[in-house]
This record gives sequence, C-alpha cells and structure tokens, in this order.
Amino acid sequence: QRFGKVNEMAAGAAAVVLGGTDESGLGRLLASQTDDVFRHLFADSPACYAVLTLLPRLAKNFCLRLLFLDDPISVEVVEKFVVAGARGKAAHREAVRWLDDLRIWQRTEAGIALNPQFRAGLRPVLAGGSTPWIGSDEKKGGYGDRRDADKLEEWGIARWETVLYVMVGHGGEGAHSADKHVLATLFEAGLLQGVPGNHDVTKVGFQFLLKSRREQLWFYLIEFLKQPVFAEAETQAAALSLLFRLGFSQLGEAYPIAALTDSQRGMLQHLDKLGLVRQREEWYYPTGLASLLMRAGAAGDPDQQGFLIVETNFRVFAIEPTDLQVALLSKFVEVQYRFPNMAVGTLTRTSVRGALMNGITADQLVKYLKTHAHPRMVPSVGTPWSPLPRAVTDQLFLWQVETRRIKVKAARLYSEFSDDRDFEETLEFCRETGALLSVNLRAKRMAVTELGHIEVKRWRNSR
Repeated sequence: QRFGKVNEMAAGAAAVVLGGTDESGLGRLLASQTDDVFRHLFADSPACYAVLTLLPRLAKNFCLRLLFLDDPISVEVVEKFVVAGARGKAAHREAVRWLDDLRIWQRTEAGIALNPQFRAGLRPVLAGGSTPWIGSDEKKGGYGDRRDADKLEEWGIARWETVLYVMVGHGGEGAHSADKHVLATLFEAGLLQGVPGNHDVTKVGFQFLLKSRREQLWFYLIEFLKQPVFAEAETQAAALSLLFRLGFSQLGEAYPIAALTDSQRGMLQHLDKLGLVRQREEWYYPTGLASLLMRAGAAGDPDQQGFLIVETNFRVFAIEPTDLQVALLSKFVEVQYRFPNMAVGTLTRTSVRGALMNGITADQLVKYLKTHAHPRMVPSVGTPWSPLPRAVTDQLFLWQVETRRIKVKAARLYSEFSDDRDFEETLEFCRETGALLSVNLRAKRMAVTELGHIEVKRWRNSR
C-alpha cells in the first residue's frame, strides 16, 4: 500500500520535468560533479526530489522500487524489472547510466541499493513528514493579488529579454542596460565575441537564440556555475539547491533572504539581474521564469505562445510579435513589411543560407517554426497535417544540403605546362606536400591550396 502511494505521487512528479531527455543539459552538468558535491546536494530534500524528476521513466521506476528497501537486492532481481527485448535492454542501459552517473544507487557485493543519503532525503518528500523548506513561518505577503503577480512576471520577462536584445544586436527597450557581469558571462560562454559595445553573436549564440526560453536559462546558468567562485563542492551544491528550490517555488510568494547561505545570497543578486527573482529588502520573489527551471516543454512558457503563420509560397506572417521576436526572425527570414500588429517576410534562399552558414541546422529552423506556430495553424488531435507546409520543410533541408555539398576554398589553378614531364613532376610534388586540391589529367590542369602555392612556387624556382 505504501509503495502504491509513492507510485501515485511520483506519477505527478514525472509530469513536472524533463522526463529524462535532458534538453537543458542539467543531467550532463550533474554527471560531471564530484562525490563531495552530491554529498552536500543530497542533504537537501528538495534537491533529491529535483534529481528524481530528471531521470528517465525506467530509472524513476528503479528508484521507487528501492526507496523503502533498506537492504540491497541482487542485480538479477533488478534486471527482472525490465521487459524482455531490445527496447527493454536499451532502456535498462540508459537507466543504469543515469543512476550511476548521478550517484543515486550504490553497488556492493551484496547487491544494489539506493544511496542512503538520497533515500533519506527523498522519502519524506514523497511520503510526507518533511519540514517546509520555504520558511513559511517567517513568510509575509508580498505580491498578494493576481494583478501584482502579473506585473512581477512581466518584469522578469523584460529583464531576460534585455539579455537577448543585446545578443541580437537590436536597439530595443533596455537593450543597453544589461549588467556588465551578465555580459561577461555571455562572452565567457562563447555566445558573444568582440568587446562589449562592439560585439557580435557567435555560431553558438545563434543556436542559443533559437532555443526555448527554459533551455536558454539553463544554458546560461550552467555556464555561470562554471565560474571559479563555485569551485568548492559546498558552494556548487548550494547554488544547485537554490535553483531547484526556485523551480518549485510559487509566483509572487515572498521568501526570506535570511534563510539562504552567504554564497546563495551572492548568487541571488545575479539571478535578480536575469529576471528569475526580484529582491526587496529582506525578501525575494520568484518570477515566472523561475518556475520554468523545473518544467519541460512549452507549457507555461510565455515565449512559446504561437505567433507564426507559414504559407506554401514561403511567406511568413508574425501576428502581434514583439520587437525581439522580429529581430530574431530577421536572422533567417527576409522581413519586408512591419505593421503595428503584424510583420511579413519571406523565407528566401539567401536569408536561410545566412542562418545555415552561422551554424543553424534545418532541423532547428523547422523546430522553431513549428513550436511557434500560431494556434490556428496547430492541428487538432488525430489530424495528420503539420503546421509547417511540407514544401517549406523540404526546401529548408535542400538548402542545407547545398551548403554541405559545396565548399569554397581559395586556390590557384595551374595549366599550360611546358611538357608532360613538367606536369607530372609538379603533380607529384603537390601530392607529397598535401597542396593538391584537384587534378584533371586529360586537360593537364590542377588546383592547389593558396598556402601550398607558396611552396610550389619556391620549389619550381629552385629547379
């Protein structure tokens, strides 16, 4: 009965986050941590629950089966939890990899058991009996009514969009007010190149802009946690614990800053500049962005509301877009008209190739256009058609094939040799030095690299 109760509660937990796909990269970050980091992290019950929700379905199943077993069980018994067949074996290998990498279970001569610290932290969260972590005894009302909560959410989105405005190079509202520490992190993460004020987005940054808002947040935060200030195991664990708690917090509720550690208070100031929280005196208020940290997919993501209509003639209509959305669209769409409530553009070979040459793939463009499709374009359940016309999808991939099929390189063409011997000796030298790009034996022509031309010229003069 107790196991059935845990199963029911965990089913709700599984719907909250990720589902093991690790789109955010958080699983890879945790897998790279040391044992000391996990020792501090698993001392926090909300962190144990957050780690559970990161796991694939089968790995969650293993955890719940072992949660109330104090004694180890044999490997053979664990393998019986899996359905026979190739798919079952693949799922088993994936589950084992996650549980090993995140130090969730331990292997001994007696068998397999959950990490005692993880088990002790997770049990009260799922079965009840844990103490509140939000400081409810000290909590006071902050953003009480819904109107103020909406304002708080708008404030958080505006803060984050300030960062994105800087990246797209658009002079939108607040584009020049990005904090210097935030800018420094963007450069360290390889999203921007150059110097502040005279910078450009990199290929990695271009791909970053097409990610969902949740993926953007985690990409930035993961890079932020690589800074030397988080080098100590205890500090790294405290930072991760704070992010997990923010992901489970409620929009507009007031939480006491006094309950945080010194390192968490310092990190809170940076999160305020990103729009994840808002500080007021001795309280902090998580925004709607904070709730995205532990929520997968487009549900609840204000950035994921559809606004695009793509026609079979490659015309793109953006319905009531923001300045930021138009600036991002212009990276791969030739925007032709801008009206108060609509922008119109066309997917052209030139505009799409520009995006492809900047490291974006056709898959990413298709995903972005489908994810942001206008609600009127989204098919109902059971409808076979796609919000993106098949002709447009196919052409995007054809343009991508063009960029991979043809590579432009600076070269020198050699022709009109004095005789066959001169041609053959030059050809042999070019092959030996690696300067040869192509050769036409019948026409007695060859192309060499620009750098190799210097060596060939020196060799011919010394003959």
